[in-house]
Amino acid sequence: MRAPNFSVCHSCRSTEHYFRDCLIKIRCPWCPRGIQKCFEVAKDTDNQGRLFKTCSDNCGYFDWVQNEGSSGESSTINEAMNVMANKEIEDLPSMFDPLAVIAKKRGVEISMTLTFCNETRHAEECGKGKGPARHA
Repeated sequence: MRAPNFSVCHSCRSTEHYFRDCLIKIRCPWCPRGIQKCFEVAKDTDNQGRLFKTCSDNCGYFDWVQNEGSSGESSTINEAMNVMANKEIEDLPSMFDPLAVIAKKRGVEISMTLTFCNETRHAEECGKGKGPARHA
């Protein structure tokens, strides 16, 4: 039997990608550099199967994941997070709507250049955000 934290994203618990490729990363509430990572207790204790969060920068942050009405398995969270990640991708264009509202209210022009890369391309290949946007 594989360990519960093997081959899962340590941010959203998805089995479809790894932490470095995850679209759902939440900053650590204790330090400016860390990202919250989510793990499942593997030891044979009263908390076995329970999810907890720690900091990727090892600042000492720890918190239990509050999973109301769960049977103790992480699959429900995993499925919900996958749906959320897919919804986030579908809603990408609408993420810029608030900027349009701000620009209109304040009478300013907002200009930006975005570069999107898929997981197999590195930032160097995508121009680090400089130049015209290219499709991955």
